[in-house]
Amino acid sequence: MMSWKGFTARKVNQLLKRTGQFWQRESYDTIVRDCGHLAKAVAYIGANAAKAGLKPENHPRWVRSDWEKASYGFV
Repeated sequence: MMSWKGFTARKVNQLLKRTGQFWQRESYDTIVRDCGHLAKAVAYIGANAAKAGLKPENHPRWVRSDWEKASYGFV
């Protein structure tokens, strides 16, 4: 992960003509162990844009329509 973050940070900073930290320091990964855990993870991801104050029209929608129908928390 560190190698990938370093590579992408350098490229993005070059494109933006800037220097310095690009990624947050934390990196959290986990193994999804069951359907309930998966549902919680999907809901958490789905809520991130709204928590950041982004309106749905201002961020890309990658979510599957069947996930939205299952009420996984995507706004």
